[in-house]
Amino acid sequence: MSLGTKGMKLVYVFLAAIVIMILGAAAYILWWHVIVLETRSVVKPKVVEHSCSEATVVHVSGICEEDAYVIKRVVATVEGPSINLLVYAVLLRPGAIGRFEYDVTVPASVNEIRFGKAG
Repeated sequence: MSLGTKGMKLVYVFLAAIVIMILGAAAYILWWHVIVLETRSVVKPKVVEHSCSEATVVHVSGICEEDAYVIKRVVATVEGPSINLLVYAVLLRPGAIGRFEYDVTVPASVNEIRFGKAG
């Protein structure tokens, strides 16, 4: 039993579509996959408070414990009486590092800083 030329073309198109879907999923995982670090994922965490007459600044630093991840960005948002500090990490990229350092300016209305999603 032979598929013929049309049948073989359909098989090739189907196989090509499967390969494209697999490559697309791999590209997503390798390039756009982002995690938010939690306290248990940070090695050598360090928090130092610097007070001056104008404002309190807290310096937060650490190293990502996940070997294959590097730091993409650090975001601090004020939510009521607390600041949520989110450290975003992505899969290893050339020239990027797994260490983060961030200065958080603490308004007088804030009484705690939370780290990660769980806070």
